[in-house]
Amino acid sequence: RSKLLLNGGMIYRDVPFDSFRVESPPLINFFFIPPQLAGGAWWVYNLYFSTFVFFSSLMTYLVLRHWDEHLAFLASIVLLVCPFIVVDTTIGVQDEAIVGFFFIVPVLLFLRGNLKGTTAGLTVGFWTKFLSIILFPVMLLKMQTWRERFLHIGLAVLLSIIIALPFLMICPVEFLLFPSYYLLGIDDGISGTDDCGAGMSAVGLLSSVGVMVPGWAGGLATIFALLAAYWFCWKHELDAWRSCLLVTVVFLMVYPMIRLTYFFFPFAFL
Repeated sequence: RSKLLLNGGMIYRDVPFDSFRVESPPLINFFFIPPQLAGGAWWVYNLYFSTFVFFSSLMTYLVLRHWDEHLAFLASIVLLVCPFIVVDTTIGVQDEAIVGFFFIVPVLLFLRGNLKGTTAGLTVGFWTKFLSIILFPVMLLKMQTWRERFLHIGLAVLLSIIIALPFLMICPVEFLLFPSYYLLGIDDGISGTDDCGAGMSAVGLLSSVGVMVPGWAGGLATIFALLAAYWFCWKHELDAWRSCLLVTVVFLMVYPMIRLTYFFFPFAFL
């Protein structure tokens, strides 16, 4: 995908016939350009992905030290040496380190009072790998007024239009196919069917014993579970940090397409 972009092609539209279809949001493909320009070797990607882990850990320390420097140091080290992300960025050569960066840093910005940075970070995270968006309602709940909430919803919509508009203008049909992958409307590459998700969540465990849950059912279960988690956070007035941990754990438990490396996300909020 990065080679395609570097050669002047357009993702979604110019993918060679019968090759791996682009199932991810657009921005993650552009994040692959720097290591590809540096040679594209596996070890270049290792270093590149590890850089995102390092900066996630560093940001964790710099922000949390405002409350307790010792605990901030421990939290940053836990994130840095989390076995899931260590394996993912080295042996796996996968991009979850980038996804994690946009999952963790917006919450840290929120704790420092940078609300616009939080909204921008979560929106960019959404268009990178979608997962960050589950934390946006938590941030909205913690804002003081409805005016402030609508302002940040508007900012997220505006940034989304800016990011998506070029693809909607050039290749709208191909571009709008990728959400179906995350909404479990097409084959997820694991279950072998066209309507079932079977990652490492509760739904995945059911499928491993022969109980195949349709993708639409897994998607609905995820929505209801997240709504219940948001309600619990609001009802019990959990702070942003604990709310993000709860919502993340609930999401990992239910969403059908969870991968093993996603389990490093809760480490950010320990």
